[in-house]
Amino acid sequence: MKTIFLLFSILLINQDCSTKLNQIETSIIYTESSRAYYFQVIVENDIISIIKQRGANPVVKSCPEALKNALLLELNKLDIKQLQNFEPPSVNHQFDGAHIANLQVIKNNKTYQSKNFDHNNPPTEIVTIVKEILSIVENIE
Repeated sequence: MKTIFLLFSILLINQDCSTKLNQIETSIIYTESSRAYYFQVIVENDIISIIKQRGANPVVKSCPEALKNALLLELNKLDIKQLQNFEPPSVNHQFDGAHIANLQVIKNNKTYQSKNFDHNNPPTEIVTIVKEILSIVENIE
């Protein structure tokens, strides 16, 4: 009887550990700024944090499951390791012609970040992801 209990316990512990290892932690951060403007969205787990001013406390809200899944679906279509190589279609942010924006993804404790791009004109590879993030913000505010 003790042997059966011991085997059953080991099986349960093993399943619990492997389940935790298979969970992928992903955070998505979109930042837009200029000299006098700051806007940041952080999507992490089921929470979305919105910061609208440098140094301000974030407004934390629950992220609806359907919106989060749509965002993760778009993110999974992307080769995240190439994020830093995507070229922005314009560089107006370099001379104050547009807000500077960038996208950062933290997945399994590895950080991937895009090159700076003009807000409303991201690299074509991440257009849908940026639109999904901004859509989530509009839908929950």
